[in-house]
Amino acid sequence: MKCYFTFNNDIENNKIYLDMLELALRTARKNTTLDLYALYEGTKEDKLYSILKKYNVNVQICKLSFYDLLENFYDEQYKKEVKFENMRLKQAACNFLKFEIPLFEKEDEIVLYSDIDVLFYNDLDYDTLKTNTLAAAPEFIQEYDTIKGNRYFNAGIMLLNLKELSKRKKQLLNMLKEKIRPYQECWDQGFFNELYKDDFDELPLEYNWKPYWGINTNAKIVHLHGIKPFLANIETSKLVHDLMIMHKNYLISGLIFYFSNFANMLGKDETLYLANLAQALALNLYRSEQYNKKRWLISTNILYQLRKTILKYKLDRILKPILLYTEYKLKKRNIPF
Repeated sequence: MKCYFTFNNDIENNKIYLDMLELALRTARKNTTLDLYALYEGTKEDKLYSILKKYNVNVQICKLSFYDLLENFYDEQYKKEVKFENMRLKQAACNFLKFEIPLFEKEDEIVLYSDIDVLFYNDLDYDTLKTNTLAAAPEFIQEYDTIKGNRYFNAGIMLLNLKELSKRKKQLLNMLKEKIRPYQECWDQGFFNELYKDDFDELPLEYNWKPYWGINTNAKIVHLHGIKPFLANIETSKLVHDLMIMHKNYLISGLIFYFSNFANMLGKDETLYLANLAQALALNLYRSEQYNKKRWLISTNILYQLRKTILKYKLDRILKPILLYTEYKLKKRNIPF
């Protein structure tokens, strides 16, 4: 089966995205029999292109054919209404290259699409991968959210029927021309969910497993979704907090396990990634204390459990002050730990 990646050289100077691309291709070559293809908006002189050729990816250099429609659709008024004032259109536009796959793929009716922030752990069960439309897995929880009456899926990994995708692309172009908004704004993912509204197949969770769901030895593809192995900032901490509420029994073990794997595959010190994770959790602790006392208590306890869980990674110097502080707060409020 063919697996397509789509991106542009907007990430050319982002080291961590280069690392993620490297590991996505390396693990795909090592652990699967997928044929790798890429639609790439860039040049042969780019570092990204050299990584693609290193892993014998079939590269089609191209440009998004409807960039002008996106530019007109995401005007300043629209961006303000959906709080996308800081968006970079070029970065967002590369995701819409998924709709261009039928222009270049003339042999296979069904292909796999994958984002680059993934790790391929096991080969796929190709005989079971079939769809007349599209197959995709849920977003943040292990079942499909219902948004405005529709089941909502994650577009980071999809099984695509290309004949059907060509039909839906025509609908997409009409939506962009007429400025018809998807029911849920989320770049290309919002449009995919609008165009395939309750007309898609369920992709098994193992094909789009998220680290915050815990450790799954049967996972085929692990998607480093939402939280990357390097980010620790206020925006990330907001997402960390929400994931803690949803997956507090699994989040810590899964993130530690897959972040450690990520670092080891790169031959880098895993404590750097785990320290960044701890920092994101600490920032979340600060934010929760500042804005919501009840949530702060929950996140404090979870942070304490994180500290105990990763003692073996020898992060004492980084986390000892957090441990002492959380012990003090937990005891003061008579919270068991």
